[in-house]
Amino acid sequence: MLAYYHAVAAQHYRLAFTYLAHDAVYLPPSATAHDGQRLTWAAFLRLAHELDGMGGPVTAVSAAAYGSKIVMTVDRKKYGPYHAHLRMARIRGSWAISSIDRI
Repeated sequence: MLAYYHAVAAQHYRLAFTYLAHDAVYLPPSATAHDGQRLTWAAFLRLAHELDGMGGPVTAVSAAAYGSKIVMTVDRKKYGPYHAHLRMARIRGSWAISSIDRI
């Protein structure tokens, strides 16, 4: 899901949020965070700002896919590289992020 991380890197959080799985067009996302809770816009935005503040901006991303699981290697200016684990789901003919443990 490189497009998702490109949006995060550009700090286009509203666009990044659209890559999360939604039950229906106008419902909140059904995507979950690492703790199993639904990832709301407010929670997503808070996490994004926290990571940008602590780790700095995203400087590079790469991906490896294992079926519906994707392991992203994300590099932030202050943190260096770390892994984020995404699970993908096919919803209404498109792929979306159904769970994510780190932004």
